[in-house]
Amino acid sequence: MKRVFHFQVPSHPQPKERPRRGRGRRFYTPCRTRTYEELIKVTFCSLYDMLDDADSEWFLSINIYARGHVGDIDNIAKSVMDGLETVIYHNDRQVIQLNVNLHRVTKHEKEYIVIHAKEV
Repeated sequence: MKRVFHFQVPSHPQPKERPRRGRGRRFYTPCRTRTYEELIKVTFCSLYDMLDDADSEWFLSINIYARGHVGDIDNIAKSVMDGLETVIYHNDRQVIQLNVNLHRVTKHEKEYIVIHAKEV
């Protein structure tokens, strides 16, 4: 039986930021990106058991509900995909189909993303 996961992350969407060069010329992921990816992991793990499946291929659907400028949706998708690494799949190369939609919300509505992951 194919596995399906569906969950919501209640937060303003955070696009994946470019790596920064720190001391000793080492690169690191900026704090906002790292925090957002961790929020996605924690939200998933509060609902489901971790898989870290190295073999399966996945379809991923991301619906972004946000107001104002949120950055490029491909960078938001990258944050989500990296956040799901080691909890659903081992590497985001296992995502073979990706669907990303941006929905504008009013200032009275909450911002969030809905993630639907399905084993292919």
